[in-house]
Amino acid sequence: MPQYPIFYRDFTVMDFLLYMCALKGIPAEQGKERAFKLLGIVNLLDAKDKKIGALSGGMRQRVGIVQAMLGYPKILILDEPTAGLDPSERIRFRNLISQFAQGRTILLATHIVTDVECIAKEIIILKEGALITQGTTDVLEQSIYGKVWEVTTNAKEAACLSNKYYVSNMKQQGENFSVRIVSDSSPATNAVKASPNLEDVFLYYFRGQ
Repeated sequence: MPQYPIFYRDFTVMDFLLYMCALKGIPAEQGKERAFKLLGIVNLLDAKDKKIGALSGGMRQRVGIVQAMLGYPKILILDEPTAGLDPSERIRFRNLISQFAQGRTILLATHIVTDVECIAKEIIILKEGALITQGTTDVLEQSIYGKVWEVTTNAKEAACLSNKYYVSNMKQQGENFSVRIVSDSSPATNAVKASPNLEDVFLYYFRGQ
């Protein structure tokens, strides 16, 4: 499923799905049965007679995954499926992906780290088309242990650190700042090692971009 699925906006949801069934070679009655079942799973049965052009972005994304599932594929490829969705729709869509993952392989291309953390069993990091690393969340986080640091300092020094190092997070604590830095070596005398998270992993491998 592409990041921005193209729909016939004047089709109703059901007409569109039946049309896609025909293109996939699925018999009409079987296609209608599958469409009803899948619309029920994604909570869109009440919208089956609405025109696609009248649906919200999140609802259109759900129509997109329904049409992708009509043929019950063994492998499902989703490109940035939650991009542009509000937080509640993003959570709903993540749950749908997990539900549809039973008995099949889902390849999820995304830059949204929380989606990866919530869904993926295995993570592959690509850079300019080349494989950089892969593994579970725990394996990837442990692979950069000792390269994530936290420094508590004043505003002036925090600004200097952010200009010199790759900062994954900075937050104010009273008059000071807590600065989280990804670096192969200690960035300051008072720096302490921090437990890496997945955002740190991505920053580590994509520093300078």
